Order: sequence, then C-alpha cells, then structure tokens
Amino acid sequence: MAPFYVFPCGHAFHANCLIAHVTRCSSQAQAERILDLQKQLSLIDRKAAKDNGASVNGEFIMSVTPVDKLRSQLDDAVASECPFCGDMMIKEIHNHSFSLKSPKKRLHGRSNHNQSLRRSCL
Repeated sequence: MAPFYVFPCGHAFHANCLIAHVTRCSSQAQAERILDLQKQLSLIDRKAAKDNGASVNGEFIMSVTPVDKLRSQLDDAVASECPFCGDMMIKEIHNHSFSLKSPKKRLHGRSNHNQSLRRSCL
C-alpha cells in the first residue's frame, strides 16, 4: 500500500502526489530541498533492503534515527498544511491573478489543475 497523508480537514493525498504538488507550488529552493530529502530517503531505504538480515553477535542492528530525521524533515516540508485549504492555496490563487477580460479561461485552467490533482491523489 502506498503511503499517504491525511490532514485534519479530512483531505487525503498519496505521498508522491502530495510531494509533486508541493514541489510545483513552492519556490525552487524549497522544491530542491524536498526532492533531495526524498532522494536521501530512497537511497537509505535501498541500502536497508540490501543490508536486511545483517547482524552482530546475533542481534539485529537498525539505524532508524537518520531515517526518522529525514522523514520528519520531509513531512514538515510537504505536509505542514493541506494544499487545498491551507495558505498554499491562498498564495496560488493570489499568484494567478484573475483577469476580468477572460475569467472563463483563467477559472477553467485553475479548475482543471485542482481536478487533475484530485484525480491523481484521491
């Protein structure tokens, strides 16, 4: 089962869908940080899978502290607020100033963006 995030408002997202959305809507520096954290976690998970079963004196060794720290940083970066009803959405609306000359075009594009996120994540 794919990991997912559930927010107090009730919205829920697959982890990869949420990460993709947040990286599109955040600054380049923040997006790079998120992708770097995700890459580090992926590398650690692969290494752990290879080393699974390694033991010293019959006791299994698990170094979860770095993984927990990375996951916590990634969680803080992508899930500090719901992308549908948090400040991120307000900033997105503000940044996409609606034109009075072509409201249908602007609204239609915005609607499709939300619908595509909903389809891929819910």
